[in-house]
Amino acid sequence: MERVYGKAIIIGLIHYIISIPSVSYSQEAERSLEAGCEGIATQLSGKLQAKSLKLAVLEISDYSSEESNDKTTELGRILADELVNSLSNRLTIQELYDRKYTQKRLQELGKGSDDLYDPTFAKQFGKSIGVDALIVGTYNIKQVSKTCRLIIKVIDVETGRINATSNTEFFIDDENLSKAFKRKLPVQETSKEVNSPTELKIVEQKKLPIVKVALENLSPYYKEVGHCQYSVNRVCDGSALVIAGRSFDRGIFIHAQADVRWALDKKYQQLSGGVGIKKAEADNSCGDGVQFIFLIDTGNNNWVVIWKSRAHRGGDMAEYFNVDVSHAVNLRIVVDTKSNNMCDWSMVVNPDLVVNQ
Repeated sequence: MERVYGKAIIIGLIHYIISIPSVSYSQEAERSLEAGCEGIATQLSGKLQAKSLKLAVLEISDYSSEESNDKTTELGRILADELVNSLSNRLTIQELYDRKYTQKRLQELGKGSDDLYDPTFAKQFGKSIGVDALIVGTYNIKQVSKTCRLIIKVIDVETGRINATSNTEFFIDDENLSKAFKRKLPVQETSKEVNSPTELKIVEQKKLPIVKVALENLSPYYKEVGHCQYSVNRVCDGSALVIAGRSFDRGIFIHAQADVRWALDKKYQQLSGGVGIKKAEADNSCGDGVQFIFLIDTGNNNWVVIWKSRAHRGGDMAEYFNVDVSHAVNLRIVVDTKSNNMCDWSMVVNPDLVVNQ
C-alpha cells in the first residue's frame, strides 16, 4: 500500500512538471547584445561589494565550436568593449583596464586568457598590473535560434580564484552573428539570400584615406601642470622638445605633476605618438622617474585606463604608444612624478588622432 501511494505521488509530480509552461532558449533571450552586457554588469554590481575597485577586462573567448584552437573573435572583442562600458556605468571603479591593455600584457608574457584560470598565475598577473580583480568570459552561439549565451567570471587577485560569476542570454543580429565566426574579417556583400557564412561573396575593400588630427591643435578643456605652463611645440622656456638628445618639431609640454583633458566626442579611432622627459644625461637624480597614464571617459565621467608608460628617467629614449580611443568622449593624460619631483619636464611628442571614417 505504501509503495502504491509513493508511486501515485511520483506520477502526480511528473504530471505537474510536464504541465509547467516551458521556456524556450529564444524566449529567455528577449534582449540585445547591449542589454545583455548591461544585465551582466547589474548582476556583478550586487556581488562586488567593494566601494572602489581596480578591474581589468580580458577578451571574451568563443566556445561555440571545438574545431578551432583560436578562441579569439571579432565578437569577443565587441563583447569585452561593451562590458567595459556597462561596468563603468554600474560600479564604483577607481581604475578599469580595457581588453587591449590587458591582452597586450598577457602577450608580452606569452600567455592567454585561459592561463588566468591557474590561481598562481592569476595572482601574479593581477598584481603585476595593479588590479583587485580580473574579469574573464566565454560565449556560446546557437546559430539556429540566433542566440548567444555569455558567461562572465570574476577572479580575485588576492586568492587567484573565482569569487563571482554572472551569465545572460541575448538575441544576436546577423551582423554580429557573422563576426562570431570571423578571426580575420573580410568586407562582404550578399548577391543573394544566404544560409551560411560560406555563401557570402567576398568583395574588394575600398580603402579610404586616413585623416589625422594633431592633438596639439585641439584645445584642452582642463589643464593642470606642476610648474611653468602648458605649451605646444616647445618647452615653456621656449626651448625645443628634446628626448634623449633627439629633437621633435611637434608635441605638447606638460610639466609633471600634470593632468590635461580634451573633448574627443567619439570622433576618433586611434591615438599614437611618443612620451618622454627633457633630460639628456642619465643620472640618479630622477629617483623612480615619472609615468604617463592615458585614460578615456566613456561617458558620465567614467575614466578607463587605456595605457601606462614605463617609468622615465634621465637619458631614457622616447616610448611610443598606439591606443584605441573610439569610445572616448574625453581624453585625459596624467603625468605622475611618483615619490619625488625630479626630472619632471614631461612631453608628448608627435601625437596624432585618426579620424573616424
